[in-house]
Amino acid sequence: MVNVSEKSRNWALKTIETTVPVNLRSRIPEKCRDFLLRADKEIVEMPAICGYSWRLHILRARKREAGCPVHINIHGGGFFSGYKENDDMWSAWLADQMKGIVVSIDYSTTDERAAFPVAFEQCYESVKWVMEHCDNWNADRNYVSIGGYSAGANLTAAVCLKTAQTGDFKLQLQLLAYPPLDNCTPALMKPEGYVFDLSPERMEAYNLLYFGNDPDLAKNPYISPIYAGNEELAETPRALIISAGDCNFRYEDENYAGRLAALGVEVTVYRAPHAKHGFIPHFMEGWEEAADLIVRNILDAKGET
Repeated sequence: MVNVSEKSRNWALKTIETTVPVNLRSRIPEKCRDFLLRADKEIVEMPAICGYSWRLHILRARKREAGCPVHINIHGGGFFSGYKENDDMWSAWLADQMKGIVVSIDYSTTDERAAFPVAFEQCYESVKWVMEHCDNWNADRNYVSIGGYSAGANLTAAVCLKTAQTGDFKLQLQLLAYPPLDNCTPALMKPEGYVFDLSPERMEAYNLLYFGNDPDLAKNPYISPIYAGNEELAETPRALIISAGDCNFRYEDENYAGRLAALGVEVTVYRAPHAKHGFIPHFMEGWEEAADLIVRNILDAKGET
């Protein structure tokens, strides 16, 4: 596991505390709280990896159907912030729309000193666990999708890359919503890097806590999926890639989509033109249009549209 010095950690913690994006201070609409009534919730404690245990939040739609789809959800937060109430609301809403099950991963974060590869390994083991339990849930293990937001989308892409290498299981869809896919290139050196939704200092702090900001480690495809080889990328599942018009990562996300498509992977790309980073599970402007697209892609992966 990556080790970060106390001096560096203290700088990163102070930077994160003082650079909170305005959009992430927004309040959750009251109507979204009722989404929790649409699903039954179970929490499963998972065994430790590298000394860190984690939890799975299982949201079963109250109107779910036999042979239903299962979607694995990975929350965002820069690998730093933990699972929040809006993550349950989003997962419950999604399960309801799917008439199925959403398993939301409450992985260990760098706020708990869990640096790379803890969260990545926990997410991969979570997918294995889900596959083993589909029959018990009367769900179809042949129609399991995975998706995430921001850091969670980075972890989603990494899990799909490892799956392509190991063949341990087959996922039907990867949903990548505004992920940081290139954690090697400094924020200000990226296209329009001077126009940012997330400040360069905040991104540096997140990266420092996650992988020590080591430039060599930053090129590990499980940290920066854009550095993956063509052979692995070509074997990843069909993709829905959503970018936000005001998000730092929109260019690398869309470039990644183009690269997947060139390798023969079926890709749907959608840019929400005026949306902010984090807009979907925080129920900000544009979330409903993006959410409708997500549901349609998940159900299409199950062959129901």
